[in-house]
Amino acid sequence: MRLQDNVALITGASKGLGLEIARLYAERGARLVIAARHSGALEQAAAELRQKTEVVSVAQLVLPQMRARATGVIINVTSDAGVEAYAGWGGYGASKAALEHLSRVLAEELAGSGIRVYVVDPGDMNTEMHRHAEPGVDLSGLPGPEVSAPAFVRLVEDEIWGFGRFKAQEMAAVAETGR
Repeated sequence: MRLQDNVALITGASKGLGLEIARLYAERGARLVIAARHSGALEQAAAELRQKTEVVSVAQLVLPQMRARATGVIINVTSDAGVEAYAGWGGYGASKAALEHLSRVLAEELAGSGIRVYVVDPGDMNTEMHRHAEPGVDLSGLPGPEVSAPAFVRLVEDEIWGFGRFKAQEMAAVAETGR
């Protein structure tokens, strides 16, 4: 599926990984529907992205339209905290584990519909969210969202996988080395 002239709904698009994915999708010609928790930051992101593409900055019910068109990709951002136990990360990890299970169920429900469902673990990143989660920890050695974001483009455009759980930084390394 080409991103050009298609519509992508991106949640968490006001900063960090969500914004970086939105930037890449906009560069590839996707029209965007973006959502985030903070309206001020969301509108800032929308203003930036509108320089490249059409942007609507509200959350909408899109699954019925995807079913009607018999095409689409749903990518849910997960974390290794959804499959590994980390002290102090219980609520976050439980929500990511639930999201992974919900994604597997959704993939089963959408089987044969033309809609693909993926969960992607972007890996440890130097982001504002991570800095807030671990104050005082030096994250400067971690990559930024620009390392993981290209995996989200590849999953949409390559159309070679059915349902799956992917690690974005591993996908980036494979793309870079060719193996």
